[in-house]
Amino acid sequence: VSPISPGALFVAKALMNFTLMALSQVVLVPAFYILFGQGLAANVPGLVPSLLLVNHGFSTLGTLLSALAAGTRRNEVLLPILLFPLTLPLVVLAVKATGEALNGRPIAEFLTHLEAMAAFGLIYSAAGFLLFSHAVQEG
Repeated sequence: VSPISPGALFVAKALMNFTLMALSQVVLVPAFYILFGQGLAANVPGLVPSLLLVNHGFSTLGTLLSALAAGTRRNEVLLPILLFPLTLPLVVLAVKATGEALNGRPIAEFLTHLEAMAAFGLIYSAAGFLLFSHAVQEG
């Protein structure tokens, strides 16, 4: 029903999901540091790319799968069943990269994890942009 292309609609939805996740992290990450008493300044350069890349991967894949699940009767059950196994590689990479960043390691030591997270996000961005019209198609 929308006058814009399905690809543009996918980008807008994914960008909104990304923005909401990033805004929640702006509040939650400093609260984490306050509650656990760690120094925030030393870990920020390594932590920010990891958070941004995991947000990108989750938002693009989540947007595509939510469009697929929206056309079903049991969409509230189907989305987590589809999303969890597909995001598992991203979660594993994010845990490794975040752990390295919190330990104060330089970015060069966990750059392979960041590159893999970027590839994950780019693959699902391209897939979502190309397949979103089929995902939201009625009947």
